[in-house]
Amino acid sequence: MRARGYRPESGAAALVDGKEVAVFRVRDAVFAIGNYDPASDANVLSRGIVGDIGGEIVVASPIYKQHFSLITGRCLEEPRFASLPIWRKFATGRFGCGRSRCCSVTRGASRAWS
Repeated sequence: MRARGYRPESGAAALVDGKEVAVFRVRDAVFAIGNYDPASDANVLSRGIVGDIGGEIVVASPIYKQHFSLITGRCLEEPRFASLPIWRKFATGRFGCGRSRCCSVTRGASRAWS
């Protein structure tokens, strides 16, 4: 997946290793987090609005409007929600999460891909 394949400042859903992933193009970078919104119990984050809160790039859930960081996966308003998985783009151009399977943000920081 290449940054130019996505509309600027928008998201799309993808299926990666059997998991739903929300992929966002912000400026010339691509970010990917889990698509599942724990507040609404639905896979909808790819339809959220991308923005910036205090210098942190976020997506607002389209249902209850919680903001999830595209860098760390955490919910800014409600820390009771577990951090969302962060997906990485490998040199092959494919997405994956961490070492061998999906990793949470406590295991490593996300990077933007161009």
